[in-house]
Amino acid sequence: MYKGLEFISKYVLILILFTLIIASLYLLFMKQIVGAAIGFIFAALGYYMYKIIFKQKRNNA
Repeated sequence: MYKGLEFISKYVLILILFTLIIASLYLLFMKQIVGAAIGFIFAALGYYMYKIIFKQKRNNA
């Protein structure tokens, strides 16, 4: 049960990051530079957190 939940949460997080990047690219295209920069910063932070969380999970298992 827990493994399945972890599997789903991993792909939901990837989907959220992908959506954030697409939204940032759209803002960049619409010349909303500040919004695009904020979106890319949050996407980078999210990706970094994703790497840390799932690296720790792999080391603990």
